[in-house]
Amino acid sequence: MDKAMKTAPYDTAEFLTSPEAMRAYMAEALETNDAAFIAHALGTVARAKSMTDIARKTGLSRESLYRALSAAGRPELATVMKVLGALDLQLSIKNARPAVKAMKVVKVARGAKVGKLSKPRAGTIAKAKVTAIAKQRTAKMPAHPGARQGGSKRRQLAQA
Repeated sequence: MDKAMKTAPYDTAEFLTSPEAMRAYMAEALETNDAAFIAHALGTVARAKSMTDIARKTGLSRESLYRALSAAGRPELATVMKVLGALDLQLSIKNARPAVKAMKVVKVARGAKVGKLSKPRAGTIAKAKVTAIAKQRTAKMPAHPGARQGGSKRRQLAQA
């Protein structure tokens, strides 16, 4: 006797009951960098808040919002911005990669010791110091024996 287990459909919108939960859900969706999932998540948040109210606030039809904010939908940026505004949310920009650390830059300087810098612009300051040290070293170095000096041969003959 095979007894099929009965399950209820899972709807994320039922669990997005507070603005904090909606904000956290959208933040996690944006971190995936998956456009289809982000559109679907925005639709889920809109359904949790009431798609009818969102349609009224944005001036878009409820049907077009359901279509655009599905996993298969490809909403325009204007639509996304209107829906985010109706949800009292906004996009935020941050660096995708961590900033370059000063000590990583120092390693390029062939043993030059700059030390740790605690200011926010430490990487920029370290790069400037490394560049200055490199210029000092190259100024003190003798020219390569095979390198040309004084320009072209024609100019050298003219000067002689």
